[in-house]
Amino acid sequence: LMQSLMARYFQKEGFRVISASNGEKGLELAEQHKPDLITLDIMMPGKNGWMVLTALKDNPLLASIPVVVVSSVGNHRFVHAMGADDYVSKPIDWDVLGKTVNRLSSVHRKSGALR
Repeated sequence: LMQSLMARYFQKEGFRVISASNGEKGLELAEQHKPDLITLDIMMPGKNGWMVLTALKDNPLLASIPVVVVSSVGNHRFVHAMGADDYVSKPIDWDVLGKTVNRLSSVHRKSGALR
């Protein structure tokens, strides 16, 4: 349910959304599409968010992609220490999420990291 709410929100904001139902699929899609930004929950079937975040940051082709952890687990300090670029807690404040994603995606674009 949350995944579909987030997808609708981002589509309405003009983003192209690619969703994954689990961590393994998320990593596979990240490698295929090299997205501008990744939102990541911690509680997922299969590989949890920490495992996915570690795999993303360990992959030289994906490490520069900004990752926003959107979860009820963790806090800003911990997710930054784990390699995420930002953290938005659940229940989601949509305004905060939108500003966070826009800020990180614009920084990513300016860095020339977009493909």
